[in-house]
Amino acid sequence: MLGFALDPAFLNNGRFYVSYVVDRHHPMNFGTANYSPSTNDYYSATHHSNNAVYSARSGACGG
Repeated sequence: MLGFALDPAFLNNGRFYVSYVVDRHHPMNFGTANYSPSTNDYYSATHHSNNAVYSARSGACGG
């Protein structure tokens, strides 16, 4: 995880944002025969994502 931030209206909507990077093996191969949890692709291009996440208080999670 690179970081997180609270939504400016966090007290009303319960949203916070998460920024993270994963090696490319997981998003490209998960769910296929090529996927192995022990494989790393750290020296290849990475995948960066910023996701809005809802707190438990709001009753939902999203991305």
